[in-house]
Order: sequence, then C-alpha cells, then structure tokens
Amino acid sequence: MLNERDKRTYQKMGNPDLKEMKEYGLKELNRFLHDIGDPKGKYKVYKNKLVAICLCQGAAKHILDGKSGIKDIDIWLFFRDDVNVKIPDIKNMRYTKWGSFTRIGKKRMDFMKKGIRDNIINKAKSKKPDDILYSYLRNSKTLTSKELAQKAVIGLYPEKIFGKVIWP
Repeated sequence: MLNERDKRTYQKMGNPDLKEMKEYGLKELNRFLHDIGDPKGKYKVYKNKLVAICLCQGAAKHILDGKSGIKDIDIWLFFRDDVNVKIPDIKNMRYTKWGSFTRIGKKRMDFMKKGIRDNIINKAKSKKPDDILYSYLRNSKTLTSKELAQKAVIGLYPEKIFGKVIWP
C-alpha cells in the first residue's frame, strides 16, 4: 500500500514550485562541494565547474504537460568534467531526501550529479548552460543522457536558465 507521501501529485506547478526546488538544489550543491568524499570536501574542485542545476524526468514532464503527475522529484547537478577528480558513474552519486513543498506537500527528492566531458561541451553552439545541456542530451551516447532525453529538462540555476525548457 502506498504511503500518503508516495502518491502521485497532479497539482499544476509553476515558478513558485521551481523556486523551492532550486533552493533544495543549491543546498545539495553546497553539501556536494563541502561535506562528502574521501577526504571530506574532495569534490570542491567542482566549485567553479557548475554548468546548471535542473529539474529532470517525470516532474519536469509534468510541468510541461500538466497531466503526467509527480511521484518524486529528480534534480540533476551538471558540471564540466574534471579529469583529476571524476564524479562516479555509480548511480550518479544519488542522494535522496524528503522535501516539503508549499503546494505539493512532502515529496521524495533524488539529487544526481553528472560531469560533462569537454568533447560534448565543445559541440555546444555556445558556452551558455542551456546550450551545453542541449549538446549533452543530443550528442552524448551514455545511458544517463539517453534516459534524461526521454522526458524533459527544465533549468533551475543559474538564474538565466530558471524556468527555461531545455529539453525537448
């Protein structure tokens, strides 16, 4: 039997919801940079390599179509890959926590991280975050990029991509 928190939400969503998700994403960015790794803070090399924080998959699709519903929230942190300190591919460094949202209540949030290689970044039409992400989704042949490209990607951060539909 589904717990009340596990039920799909069909509430219409918009910028106020995206702002709350962005705040959770920024907190996860801080945790990633400073609190994890061996040694602790191992991933601080990514401080100036953030490309974007995005809402992806089902929740992003629901924002676009208004009918898919939301079971959980997938927030991805995309970085320029660092050749010396790789972000492990195993479950994309998934971190799960529950968040409380003003309009949709409590929802499970999964935070994933992904390093984008220079060869994919170099195929982007510009160095803007949305162009880099579009290039990643279009040109990368990884299982992750293929799965993300099946639904939707909406920008949360930096501000210049907030609320922007990056994919499809």
